[in-house]
Amino acid sequence: MNYQVELNLLFLVFLITLILISIFLIFQKKQIDKITIIFFSFSFFIYSGYGLSNPLVNNGYILSYTIFLLAILLSYTLAKRQKKKIQLETVSDPIANFFEKNKILLYCLVSVYLICLFIPLFVPVVRIKDFFSPPVSLINDIFSKRDELKDTSLLYLTQNIKLMLTPFFLIYLKLLKDKGKYFFIIAISALWIYLEFLKVNYISRNDMVGYAMLLFFILFSSKGKYFFIRKKYFIILSILFIVSIPFLISYQYTRSGAIVDGTASFFESIKSLLNYETYYPIYFQQIVDKQISISPIIYFFWLLFIIVPSQLVPMKPTIAINGIFTTAVTGLIPGQRYYSIILPSILGEAFILYGNLFFWIHAIFLGAIFGKLQKSFEQYPSLIYWNIFILVQFIKITRGGSQGFISEIINGSILLFCLILFLKIQKSKERKLM
Repeated sequence: MNYQVELNLLFLVFLITLILISIFLIFQKKQIDKITIIFFSFSFFIYSGYGLSNPLVNNGYILSYTIFLLAILLSYTLAKRQKKKIQLETVSDPIANFFEKNKILLYCLVSVYLICLFIPLFVPVVRIKDFFSPPVSLINDIFSKRDELKDTSLLYLTQNIKLMLTPFFLIYLKLLKDKGKYFFIIAISALWIYLEFLKVNYISRNDMVGYAMLLFFILFSSKGKYFFIRKKYFIILSILFIVSIPFLISYQYTRSGAIVDGTASFFESIKSLLNYETYYPIYFQQIVDKQISISPIIYFFWLLFIIVPSQLVPMKPTIAINGIFTTAVTGLIPGQRYYSIILPSILGEAFILYGNLFFWIHAIFLGAIFGKLQKSFEQYPSLIYWNIFILVQFIKITRGGSQGFISEIINGSILLFCLILFLKIQKSKERKLM
């Protein structure tokens, strides 16, 4: 997709983004909170702001952009407020203490996690050869393979188990980091990402960037209880991302079955990536004009039953916002020729759920739920990387929408919350005996 850019509008939207970032950075004390504000805001600018400079987009949506970003940053900041500062040096980490006494249990959980990663290579058909010679799925094959994962009971079960064990896998990586075992971290993380790719022989560019960010934060953050990364490493991350742009463009066309001649210049690659990734605002007016809407009540009930497996309760409330939006815009349904998911961006999703007057409610909800989750896990230093995982998923909602983020984080935290509850009950019993 190619379109003209009105530089004055682009500068205005970028300036608004910088001003809001600067304001909310004043209230952030922890580096992880500052990273959240900066990374989320710039990601939001890319997917919902840059495209507002398109002459085809109504200028009035710049105000909507501003209100949404203001609402989500304010909601997040208020959710993260603490009545008193917690000194982690003086706080005992019950989760770390529990696994220090039960190392075998942690190793067993990580082993089960890795086994779950390998299961798709054996079910429903044996594909072990893919491990040594990985094929690449075209975009038309991906939907059928994802449906196969859901329809095969064993695969569905193992994927849910794997999701619930993800926090414990990341606790294990934290343990390796504290011991300085960087090579093992890289090896086991590479295996993890590779097996996720082999699941459907595909990994999106959004997920590629997400995994790269997560691995970056794990490798370059300081050891110990506090999360901290030196500024020079962020410069390295920026350089690596810029250098990877031609590859991301090449991957975009390869997955569609196109042939890439590789003659495009570096700046042409950047322009192509921006054209492809920043067009989402052109759909904002279509959402309003075509009255593409989903009741927030349905969204609420989906959220209420999110931890209930659909295999056990087939009639549970389900919605696929991006799928409904795609069908409304293109008239195509999954399985039809040329069908491919179109994303409305997180701002477009807000318009779909609440309309063009109350869209800011979605921003308040998302900022609050992320802030509260992040805050609840911060008191456990052993969960630093799980918190970073949540952060990366939160940043990705600016493109893919909220459903994947909420589903992954809530379901992924089930066993972890059970462990935290168990430890609190144990501590309460110990206090009564004293």
